[in-house]
Amino acid sequence: MATEMNGTNRQRVEKIIEKFVAFLDNHQWVVRVNTVSFFTEKMWECVVVRHFGDVAREIVQLTETEMARLPAGQLPPPKDGERELCAIHEFINECVDHRLENSGVLCEVDSVLSQLTQTVGKKDHEQRDDSQNQERSSSSSVVQPKALMNIKKSHEVEEMSRFTAKLAGIHELQKVVDIGSGKGYLGQYLSLQHGLDVIGIDSSDTNTHGARDRSHKLQKKWAGISQHSMKIQQSSSKFENPKEAFREIYTKRTHKLKNMQRFLNCPDNTCEPSVEKDSSGSQGLKNMPGQSESTSEGLTSQMVNVLPISQSECSSSDVNQGLLNMHQPDSQSPGILTSTEMTDSNDGSGLSEDLQQIDLYSNDDQDSLPEQKSPVYTYSQTNHNTHKKEKKRTTPEAVESTAAFSTSSHGKNNTTKNGSRFCSVTAFVEPSTSLASVVSRNSEEAEQENEVQPFMLIGLHTCGDLAPSTLRLFVHNDTARVLLNVGCCYQKLSEEFETGGWHVPETKPEACGFPMSHFLRSKGIKVTRPARMLASMAADRIATSQVVPAMGLFYRSVLQVLLRDHYRLPTMSENVGKLAPKCRSFLEYARKALKKLQFDDSKLSDVEISAYAERYQPYFCQLQALNQLRVALSPTIEGLFMLDRLCYLQEQKSVRSAALVRLFDPVTSPRCYAILATR
Repeated sequence: MATEMNGTNRQRVEKIIEKFVAFLDNHQWVVRVNTVSFFTEKMWECVVVRHFGDVAREIVQLTETEMARLPAGQLPPPKDGERELCAIHEFINECVDHRLENSGVLCEVDSVLSQLTQTVGKKDHEQRDDSQNQERSSSSSVVQPKALMNIKKSHEVEEMSRFTAKLAGIHELQKVVDIGSGKGYLGQYLSLQHGLDVIGIDSSDTNTHGARDRSHKLQKKWAGISQHSMKIQQSSSKFENPKEAFREIYTKRTHKLKNMQRFLNCPDNTCEPSVEKDSSGSQGLKNMPGQSESTSEGLTSQMVNVLPISQSECSSSDVNQGLLNMHQPDSQSPGILTSTEMTDSNDGSGLSEDLQQIDLYSNDDQDSLPEQKSPVYTYSQTNHNTHKKEKKRTTPEAVESTAAFSTSSHGKNNTTKNGSRFCSVTAFVEPSTSLASVVSRNSEEAEQENEVQPFMLIGLHTCGDLAPSTLRLFVHNDTARVLLNVGCCYQKLSEEFETGGWHVPETKPEACGFPMSHFLRSKGIKVTRPARMLASMAADRIATSQVVPAMGLFYRSVLQVLLRDHYRLPTMSENVGKLAPKCRSFLEYARKALKKLQFDDSKLSDVEISAYAERYQPYFCQLQALNQLRVALSPTIEGLFMLDRLCYLQEQKSVRSAALVRLFDPVTSPRCYAILATR
């Protein structure tokens, strides 16, 4: 369901926010559950069955494929002669109703552009914009992003750059400031392909220097790349639809990893995990091994004593890092130029090596499954974590100094043939940062004009607090006329009203990432870290792969039992991390985890360690079920974050219009929602 850009007033957004908060309050026990303790605290019986009842009994009757599709709202059809799954249908339908796409808030991209064109009064904008594009195309071929990047990144850059260029054209803006620009993939493409002047700001000096080198080398080879891009378009009939290409490759990779991590005691290593059923057909609804009924009762009283999402404190236990192990690395794009394709072109001699040096496509996209010795990369967005060591807080004066150095050192080299420029700047931006000074220091016309030209503020997958900071930058900088931001890494958001847990910093930032709006701040709303981690999941990806990614959860929860029996439970500051995708078996996982925790792994034999996985294997389906029940709630939490940001912009007198759009395909790029604002 879509709406007009100005069709959703603030009062309506506030009502939707209240609806989302109330829904999450009703299910806060599953949102905040710590799956690390799934076996040690007998969580299925004490928590899931107690709260979900029929839903719990019905979900374990589903096949893995049916279970994988649930969070995306794809319900299994009723089977002849079997009882309908009424409870699970009701729960999933309720989850789907509390998502952005069904809230009436999302706007269509084309509708937004049409409304802005009419509002700004540029009736002839599209004709003028088309003529400009034709002039650019006559001098150089259109380079598709898939010639330079993997499928995921090319999809993001293509959609974001197209939308950015049209917004800039409507508002007659030539300058773009890219916050958290990383290596400059988006900014360089906007400059080279769309003819915009781009200033990329990143707080990592390593990223800034990498962006400069990449931009310089990219411009030197742009003509040859253009020719090869045309060749790709002519020979890529097999993958005309990049989204379908990504789905196919991602599904193959997911199944490959699943096959490598199958339980060892399955005949021929091909069967599914065995699950015991009681007389009613429910799977494994009995006491966990080694635990008494009295223990179960005691744990029940502890687990259910929690408060609503807007009031209770966060659990001090760490949330299983393996919850994110579904984000496998994106496979290499079929459209990426191979060495053979490059050398066949007239201007292609040596281009293959140059592309590798430019880092047009990264090694992050290669298969990194357990049998390989190379590092295994999990799915992640562009890295802009403002809390890393190399991220340094910079005063406005230092920002200006750094920007001036960047321009004087590299400004000329970053000027393209069509006159547009890409300039990279190292700076740590805060809501109080003066972007006008950064722009003026990096503008050639600044020496001739006293007035700073207006610009557009963008950010592609700005990590954690950087996304809300970008919104605040837009509000506090009058020369920023248009905002377009896509956030990511919700687990790294700071919360104003969160007080418990080892992950809460002693000193919070002056302006926290959540909540942003006065509406939610006045209510003291908090979601806590488990919910933020849950918001970073990818329900549509799981549905596409038809695999429930719970092996990492299984390894970690079984390890917790092993640690309890033979060592000690890890402290809040001791983190096992994402070891599961790198391991072929629980034995390998346990050995690596024990060493990482600095425990003596020689204390246990291989047989003793493997016995733990075999002991809890019959309950694997329960863990898959709990994971899917949680993933079904993840879009609602993400929606709450986005609605809070929209409400914040609507509260600002300086903002003329604001809207939410789904800019990317949710399977190719799970963090697909963009927030747009204009003055």
